[in-house]
Amino acid sequence: MDAVGETKGVAWSEHGCEIINISARVEKHFRPQICIVDSYVSEDFLDALTISVGILKNLYKINMNRNQKITLTCSSLVAGKSMGLPLFMALHSALTKNPLSNRVVMCGEITHKGEILPVGRIKEKISYVKDNHEGWYQAAIVPTRNIKQVMELGTKGLSGVRIFPASRVNSAVMVFDELAQYRTPTFQ
Repeated sequence: MDAVGETKGVAWSEHGCEIINISARVEKHFRPQICIVDSYVSEDFLDALTISVGILKNLYKINMNRNQKITLTCSSLVAGKSMGLPLFMALHSALTKNPLSNRVVMCGEITHKGEILPVGRIKEKISYVKDNHEGWYQAAIVPTRNIKQVMELGTKGLSGVRIFPASRVNSAVMVFDELAQYRTPTFQ
């Protein structure tokens, strides 16, 4: 089910690859505040948070209201820079109230200008998504500068997972918009 403010990133740790759920929730509060709940985060993650907020304010002109509290929850230890894109997308979704598909996984370091930089171990990350979650994830957003490495996996290595290269955060937002157009409605 799609949800507002929730994304999935694929990360490498000393234990191998894992999917990290990032959730951002915005609520009214008496003063501006950003809280990180239930996780240990690194300096890289805090840098990505600062960059994400800057992009949302400066490039997207999203008003970070003085009476907003943003609560971030991460499912696991978040250590590397590759979680910058999933963090940005969770915040963007929460602030714009646009739901994101929970069948898309992503990774990428982001810059203050909204660029998405390449990440390490991209082949291992995409292989992990395909091999351990086959049939669940329909797409992966990866840095454009990593696309050559991803394509080295071949069609068999990518079977079932559509790869979307993104060089800027706005192109990642457009991927979600494009996927939303083809979303199959669910009936309860």
